[in-house]
Amino acid sequence: MLGVPDSPPTAADIIERQTSVSRALTPYTSGRKPFDFLGHGESAAAAFPGDTLARLRDLKRSRDPQGVFRSNYPVLG
Repeated sequence: MLGVPDSPPTAADIIERQTSVSRALTPYTSGRKPFDFLGHGESAAAAFPGDTLARLRDLKRSRDPQGVFRSNYPVLG
């Protein structure tokens, strides 16, 4: 899903094709993003189902109460 536009019309074609491929794959995806690929302002809730996120948060609170281990996208955030 990569493309290097050399002109505005090419950029529009690339975006259109990326959108088409993304829509075609929708039935085969979970709707979640890999944790490492979260964007600015997104939380861990975009990467994990609710029950999994709850378990991760419980684990984080019990094993790292001082917050020594951190990531760019905090599980507790």
